[in-house]
Amino acid sequence: MKANIKDIKAIHGLLQDYGKKGELLPRPLSELYDHLRDFSVYVDNNEGEERVLGCCALQFCWEDLAEIRSLAVHPEYLRKKIGSKLAEAALAEAKSFNTKKVFRILWSSCHCRRQKNRCYCSSPVSEKKSHVLAPCM
Repeated sequence: MKANIKDIKAIHGLLQDYGKKGELLPRPLSELYDHLRDFSVYVDNNEGEERVLGCCALQFCWEDLAEIRSLAVHPEYLRKKIGSKLAEAALAEAKSFNTKKVFRILWSSCHCRRQKNRCYCSSPVSEKKSHVLAPCM
């Protein structure tokens, strides 16, 4: 679901936690408010109390190019496909805008994973251990 104003502090907390570990770029709270409409969240509604378990932003770079940014899942909820669902939602949103290319820059070590019968590997794009998500050939 698309994020709303009440989700920003939870998004900020997730991004700060991963930022402290060097796994994501931390984002200032003011920047998150500026880019609220870019964000989607995965929310658990337990006993009527909503809790943001994950977030993801889609930022358009050009008419046919978009970036998946700030993809983060609460550490207690890893390996539950929350990140995959958020990424798939971002890809669906990009498709609704007829965006032909979507990329993600990773700040962690190389990895390869399967998604919708395609293997995506990260490959280095700079000396800062950043990687770009691209289909394997």
